[in-house]
Amino acid sequence: MESARKLGEKLLIIEVLESTNQTLRELAEGGEPEGTVVVAEEQRAGRGRLGRGWASPRGGLWFSVLLRPPGPPADAGVLSLLAGVAVARSLRNELGIRSSLKWPNDVLVEGKKLCGILSESRSGPGLDYVVLGFGINANFLVSALPEDLRRSAISVKEVLREPVDRLAILRSILNDLERLYGAFLAGGSAGIISEWKELAVTLGRQVRVETATGLVEGRAEDVDGSGALLVRTPEGPVTVSAGDCVHVQG
Repeated sequence: MESARKLGEKLLIIEVLESTNQTLRELAEGGEPEGTVVVAEEQRAGRGRLGRGWASPRGGLWFSVLLRPPGPPADAGVLSLLAGVAVARSLRNELGIRSSLKWPNDVLVEGKKLCGILSESRSGPGLDYVVLGFGINANFLVSALPEDLRRSAISVKEVLREPVDRLAILRSILNDLERLYGAFLAGGSAGIISEWKELAVTLGRQVRVETATGLVEGRAEDVDGSGALLVRTPEGPVTVSAGDCVHVQG
């Protein structure tokens, strides 16, 4: 089965808004079709995982993509991983930047975060929609970010030592996202999980995962078919479907 609508065929570019995810979720609730993309030059209230704020200065690439997959709610986890793979592949192919993934979908360069992705969904018996929000540090220096984020962040401009064509990056990511999404709809999660593992640096490491219900600490052993992280803790194995992961050693 192919995507119902080419991703980015409907592209809304808004100068300043609260959050591209918030805007696109409101549009999705009103019946906006699959493939719609919202882009902002600046977000006033960008969000990361667990309700944290996301700094979104001008020069970044801040956008959200609407998907309406036909499968069960559990598919949302795989789509979250899929989004990270799309960005990592695009950075390599479009810009020659070697990047890696930290579960579930943080894109790292030189061990620092270049892109964060927030997946939000609504479901009933099946998935009604998934909104994938991308925050890419593009044409600014990390000195533009809040002080507490500067040591752990990096930007495309700093890696390449020059500004880049953000529209070209957006096109590349949407193309990779569409390819991966089509493969997922046609063949399930196995191929996506395999591609994610090729790029991931989380498995085999000691991790601390902050979830909505508390901390999970142990060794990250695998991801399952729904994209959940399997962590071996001193008390036994734990499956984590969503959370913020930190590599604590190695």
